[in-house]
Amino acid sequence: MKYRLTLATLATLAIAAPSIAATAGKSPAPRYASLVGVVFTQKDGMQCLETQRADLLKGMPVMIVTPGGPGEPQSLIKAEVLGPSCGDNGAQTVSIDGGQPQTRYALKLLQNDQAAAFGFGIIGKHVALKEKNGTAQADLDHNGKPEHFSQCTSKEGIHLNIWPGLPLRGKSLWHAYYHLGFDVEPSCTDKETGHP
Repeated sequence: MKYRLTLATLATLAIAAPSIAATAGKSPAPRYASLVGVVFTQKDGMQCLETQRADLLKGMPVMIVTPGGPGEPQSLIKAEVLGPSCGDNGAQTVSIDGGQPQTRYALKLLQNDQAAAFGFGIIGKHVALKEKNGTAQADLDHNGKPEHFSQCTSKEGIHLNIWPGLPLRGKSLWHAYYHLGFDVEPSCTDKETGHP
């Protein structure tokens, strides 16, 4: 009986494996859903993290990667979760790829020289982040190769992307859009907006 169950299980896995692999190959974003969110400052000055995770606890560490703009260095800022809910952000909204519901948390910045931050919120202690020559890197999927971060602007917002190597090389691993509610000068390519 045990032998038959094992064969049946293996047969089921063998049939399911191609569809699982195909799904994983199409959208790597869900792998990063538990690790990354968008950090922004509300109109009232509160720092918020919007993520697809709904289980963050008070005191959980968050490392903020400020993506910089053209010619500006990226930087790392330490923060921690204060609790769920971060008030009303007005016209500013966040859309994270992957199709899952999103939760907004209040954050506390742990560096006295930082009054506000915007960028990627890397959740937890298990990700090694480093900044070298003004560029932030992280091995989020633990494959020994660093991922890189980028931002660009579209007509009314900011697109954030995580890349498997240098920005724009390969396919974006994670994408989010922060809607500002006012017009800005576009700088994004189609690849950066999630429309390759």
